[in-house]
Amino acid sequence: MSEEYNHPIARFHVGQAIICVDAKWPALVASSNLQVPASGPVYHVRDIEPKPWGFGVLLTEISNPVMKLSSGRVAEPSFDEDRFMPA
Repeated sequence: MSEEYNHPIARFHVGQAIICVDAKWPALVASSNLQVPASGPVYHVRDIEPKPWGFGVLLTEISNPVMKLSSGRVAEPSFDEDRFMPA
């Protein structure tokens, strides 16, 4: 897990309530053992991580194991902030 990261251009902040508006996960993610957000429930931002394309969020309500990511880093996978909106 990364340190807390509140970048001025991040859409959300740690502790903010958000909802998933795009729960259509790629087949690889859907077939894995990862827990993923569903449309409807309110989640809370646990951490924000910079990504090459924007930011990823970790959620208080969902905790996945640390794994080797496609970037080569070893971390808990985060979810693209574009899949969420403020609650």
